[in-house]
Amino acid sequence: MTAVILIIAGGYAVASYGWILLKGYDITFRQWVNPLNPFTWPASGAPATVAAGSVFPTGAAGTKVTAA
Repeated sequence: MTAVILIIAGGYAVASYGWILLKGYDITFRQWVNPLNPFTWPASGAPATVAAGSVFPTGAAGTKVTAA
């Protein structure tokens, strides 16, 4: 049962990150799935997109969660 839960969670993480890549957002996989430092969307809505000429996200759009 544990293996099934891990497979489903892993599949969801990969599929949702695929959607992030299709949208062109500048978020790395590590930023997307890191439970200790979760990605927070900017107040303006969507994060920055991947720069022209780049193939892979650099993660520059990622923000660190801070206490308010």
